[in-house]
Amino acid sequence: MRLVLSLVAALLATAAAEDCPDNFILIGFGCYSFPSFETTWDDANEYCKFMAPPGTIGGLAHIEDCTQHANLWKHIEAQPDGKVNYWIGGKDEEEEGTFRWVSTGFEIPSEVPFWYPHQPDGWTSENALSLSKTGYFADESESLLQKFICQLL
Repeated sequence: MRLVLSLVAALLATAAAEDCPDNFILIGFGCYSFPSFETTWDDANEYCKFMAPPGTIGGLAHIEDCTQHANLWKHIEAQPDGKVNYWIGGKDEEEEGTFRWVSTGFEIPSEVPFWYPHQPDGWTSENALSLSKTGYFADESESLLQKFICQLL
């Protein structure tokens, strides 16, 4: 019975994810948007919330597993001029060095395969999470202007 329920839940999730609204594209099982301009972390997060269609919740992307990380990076690599730094939805404001997804509060694992070697390294001056042009996470000053990735959460 548990297997049947799991299969039904997976099918429903897949069917729902296949219908991303305008300005969002399906990557893996999520709906993402890649606005073409650069802004600060806070402004990027507000923009992602604003652009979410009625009845949905938007925010900066959160990457919770290696498969999702790989799917997003493959998409980025396939874009002309895709390899740049992107704001994503993590910060370490509550406890220095402990990054959490702002949308869920879940802790972000602090090791490879997600993080670039020797990252995070910014101490109190770099509290915002970036998906760097290397494909790995890095901490950056939230006032930097970068592109960003929105996600329907």
